[in-house]
Amino acid sequence: MATRPPSSSAPRADAGPSTAKASGPAPSPSPAAPRPPVTKSPAPPATAPAPNGAAPPERNRYLVHFAQAHEDFRLAELRSLAKLENVDLVMEEHRYDRDRPFLTVQLASDADAIKLVRRSILVKAIYALWEESRSYEALLDQIRRKPERNAPYMTCSFKFVVETFNNSRALDYKVAIINRFAFMAFTGPIDLKSPDVTLGVLEDYDYKSDVPRYLYFGIQLGFGNRPAIDKFSLKKRTYLGTTSMDPQLSLIMGNLGLVRPGTLVYDPFVGTGSFLVTMAHFGAVTIGSDIDGRQIRGTGKGNARRGAKPGSASVWSNVEQYGLQDRVVDCLVYDMAHHPLRAGELFDAIITDPPYGVRAGAKKIGADLKRAEWVKRPDGSIAPAAAAATTEPHAAEQAPRQLVSAKHPHGRYPQTVPYDLDAVMADLTDFAGRYLRVGGRIAYWLPTVKAEYADEDIPTHPALTLVANCEQPFGQWSRRLVTLEKTRTWVEGMHSSGSGQLSAKLERAGPGAPGALDSVKSEPKPTKTPGHKGFREKYFAFGLQAKDGQQAKDGQQAKDTQQGKDTPQTKAVPQLARPSADRGATAVEPPARSSANGKTGHVGSK
Repeated sequence: MATRPPSSSAPRADAGPSTAKASGPAPSPSPAAPRPPVTKSPAPPATAPAPNGAAPPERNRYLVHFAQAHEDFRLAELRSLAKLENVDLVMEEHRYDRDRPFLTVQLASDADAIKLVRRSILVKAIYALWEESRSYEALLDQIRRKPERNAPYMTCSFKFVVETFNNSRALDYKVAIINRFAFMAFTGPIDLKSPDVTLGVLEDYDYKSDVPRYLYFGIQLGFGNRPAIDKFSLKKRTYLGTTSMDPQLSLIMGNLGLVRPGTLVYDPFVGTGSFLVTMAHFGAVTIGSDIDGRQIRGTGKGNARRGAKPGSASVWSNVEQYGLQDRVVDCLVYDMAHHPLRAGELFDAIITDPPYGVRAGAKKIGADLKRAEWVKRPDGSIAPAAAAATTEPHAAEQAPRQLVSAKHPHGRYPQTVPYDLDAVMADLTDFAGRYLRVGGRIAYWLPTVKAEYADEDIPTHPALTLVANCEQPFGQWSRRLVTLEKTRTWVEGMHSSGSGQLSAKLERAGPGAPGALDSVKSEPKPTKTPGHKGFREKYFAFGLQAKDGQQAKDGQQAKDTQQGKDTPQTKAVPQLARPSADRGATAVEPPARSSANGKTGHVGSK
C-alpha cells in the first residue's frame, strides 16, 4: 500500500510540485490495494550470501531525495538512522554524486523506507523507485511494459508531482509532462491534500541546461523531519548567545549520536543549552554543565516577542518555550577537566561543541604560575607558597582546593587558566571513553586549518571507534563533526592517544618536571602538529590577512581612480543614486547582495 504523506507538506525542490489528472472520469474512491514489489536492482548483489548457503533476501530499490545542504553529512546521517531504526540498508554509493540530491538504496520493504527517513534532517522524501532513464521516451516505454503495477492504484485518489534539480520549470511545462503519463489511465479522483497515492517525476539537470540529464519515476512513500529545523529556529528562540548552535546541525548531531527516547544525553560545554532542547526533542533525558554559570543563568534580557518574561531569559526559558521541562534534568556549574562525577558508564550519548577560544574563551581551573602566591615543587607539583614551605604530608593534596584568585580571598571564584584546544579534545575523548556506555556515541565539533589537517589529528582512544568525520568548510578553516562509538568497556590505564593527549600531559606535568615524558612513553608520538593546535591564533591571523588583502586592494583601486582608470568593481556594480535629506545632495546607496537564504540585502545593512 502506498503510504499517505503527512498533513504538513515537506519542503519541495527548486521548481515545486505540479498536479494534474492523467485521464478518465472520477468515480468514488476505493481503498488502496497493497503495492506490488517494485523494480529489482540490476546491479550485482550488494550483500554477502546468507549463512548455510541460503539465498540473500530480496530487496526493493528506493530513491532518496536529499535537501541541497551539508552534502558531506548525508551518508553518515543515513547510516546512523539505519542503525537506530534497525533497518538493513544497502546504499548504491558507486552511483552517488554528492553534488546532486539523489541516492538509490536497497531495502527490504516500504515500511523500512519510511522508518529510515522519518527523523532525517537532510532528507526531503523517499520514493519507491519504479523506473529511471536518460530520456522521457525510454522512461515511458519502460512503464508501459509493466502495466500490472498500475492495477492496485486504478481507483485510488492520486496526484502527480514534478520535482526538478538545477532548473526551474513553469506550470505549463509540468502539466505537459504529467499528461504524458495519461496512458496509465487512473480512474480515481485527484486529491491534492491527502491522496491515497502520490506519483513523482524527478528531473536532474546539468547546470544551465534545459534537457534533463536523468529521470526518475516512482511512488512517494514518506518524508524527512525537516520541519523540525523551523521549529527550533534561532530566530524564534527566547534565549540566545554567541555560541548557540544552528538547529539543523544540532538535530543532525542527534541522529549521528543515536539519540532516542529513554537515553541519557550529556553536554559538558552546555553554554546556552541549544543541545539540551534539540536532544530532548528526540525523547532523550538531557543534562549539561559548564565552567561559566553566567551563560546558564542568562542575562535576564529576553525577547518579549518570543514569549520571554521580563528578567527570565536563560536556558530554562528555552526549555519552557518548547515544553520540555520533563526531559531536561538540570544544568551544573563545574569544570569538565575537574568534574565531580563518580566512576562508571553513565551516559548513552555525549553531544557537545567544545570552546574554540574564538567567540568564547576556553578556560579551566588551574594555578597561574605568574602569581607570587603559587610555586612549583621539585617534583613538578603546584602548590600555594605557604603549602610548599611546609613538610606536612597532606599539604600538596589540599593544593587543588586552594586554586583561588587573590582578588577573591574567601574562595568564591576558582582561579582559571587558558585551556588549549588540543588539550580540550584529548580530555573530552578520555571522558567519553570512561563515562559512555558501550554502544553509546560522542559527537563533537573539531575546528581545524584546512591546509594543515590530517586524519591523524583526531584524538583516538582504545575504547572508542571512529564512526563519521564530516566537514563543514569555511574558507581557509573548517570544522569537523567527529562521531565516535564506544565499543569496549573502559579499564584502568586506558587513555586518549595522539598529539592531543601528549600536549595535555606535558601541560599538566609542566616543562622539565620529572617523569613528564616517561608517562607517555608507551603511547604513539605525534608525527606532525595537529591542524587545530593553536587554532585561536591561526583564526585571527586569517582575519588579519584578509584585512591586509582588502586594504591593498582598496589602495590599488584608489590609485587607479586617480589615474583615470575604471576598476572592474566600478564596471560590474552600478551605483544607485537616491535623494538625500542633507541639503538636497545625492547620496550613493550601497550595492545589493544576496545572502545565504536567498534574500537580497545591502552591504553594511543589518
